[in-house]
Amino acid sequence: MKYIFLATTKEGKVEKGILEVANEEKALKELSDRGLSVISLKEEGPRKKWFKIGFGGISSKEKLFFVKHLAVMMKAGLTVGEALEVLKDQSEGKFKKIIADILSFVRKGNTLSSGLAKYPRVFSLLFVNLIEAGEASGTLEQNLKYLSIHLEKNEELGRKIKGAMMYPILVLVATIGISLGLATLVLPKITKFYRTLDIELPLLTRGLLWVADLFTIYGWWISIGLILGLLFLIWFFRQKFIRPFAHRILLILPLVSRIIREVQLARFSRVLGTLIKSGLPIDRSLRITQKTTDNIIYQEKIAEILVSVDRGVPISETMAFFERDFPKIVSRMINVGERTGELDNSLLYLAEFYEAEIDSTTRNLANILEPILLVFVGILVGTVVLSIISPIYQLIGTLRLHP
Repeated sequence: MKYIFLATTKEGKVEKGILEVANEEKALKELSDRGLSVISLKEEGPRKKWFKIGFGGISSKEKLFFVKHLAVMMKAGLTVGEALEVLKDQSEGKFKKIIADILSFVRKGNTLSSGLAKYPRVFSLLFVNLIEAGEASGTLEQNLKYLSIHLEKNEELGRKIKGAMMYPILVLVATIGISLGLATLVLPKITKFYRTLDIELPLLTRGLLWVADLFTIYGWWISIGLILGLLFLIWFFRQKFIRPFAHRILLILPLVSRIIREVQLARFSRVLGTLIKSGLPIDRSLRITQKTTDNIIYQEKIAEILVSVDRGVPISETMAFFERDFPKIVSRMINVGERTGELDNSLLYLAEFYEAEIDSTTRNLANILEPILLVFVGILVGTVVLSIISPIYQLIGTLRLHP
């Protein structure tokens, strides 16, 4: 099999060629034996795919790989056009078309950032501005590195949040499944038996029989109603007019509020620190950070900080008035960064701190929620069991009194 490779020598020179070997592993070994660092390797003919398109668009992993490989190739001495050509050949589907269009745009003399800006749904404002700042200051390779770190940390943060929510969601789904199973399969059979008894049933049992009758007669309608209700709630909470209210509620809920605040502070610190480190001025960095923040309450607070900064007031001074949303450690660390001229490093330190806090909180979340969920499930199952057993004990008592 033939493999087309692109690699760099120990001196940093780019080398391109074709190898004829049995498989990819042997191709990599041969290149390594030659002292070459592989940038890309693909099979001639059927293309070796690096990027896979998920349903619905470009994934964050694809964008991360795009940035990382772009940085490696530029460090190796390739021009932006040459690097995009390689990335285009190693991508597929929608992403391939996007890169091809950007490549064509760049070859006409336009900048990479202006090409990326044509696809705002794929490349965020932060993405475009970091690359634009790198192009303007001649530090594109370094800014690509900052961007790849940011994307990597953001991806890791997303995984932690999803992992934390997995346990309670599974328990909730299992509880709903058990409840529906009892209501549709077990209770209707018990109902027939209890209706033949010549005794007054306990209130709890009568309530359970009412639920069983309800599901027997209107089971399908109830199921459809629950699904439609859930879809409506998802749609409703995504509407712009309800988002400020929903975001405020989330910031006062027990357990949830802590995680949301830590996530917002980690992202705020990471984005702002990365932008300032890339060479963007503080006011522009704050504007971009505000637009890339997904919580409306934090957007409003950043907007107020931005107004003060435009007047010449330090970030830390205004931030100190919002202690509920920005704890003292944040304003104090930023104050130290402003005084020492190390604001970017202070912000990135805060990002690391809050990312570690999120890791700790999400790991402990299962331990905190487990007893609460177990009590909830226990009460549900106990109520059903008690409703079923109570009439049986009552019947046995009646038989003893009237042998």
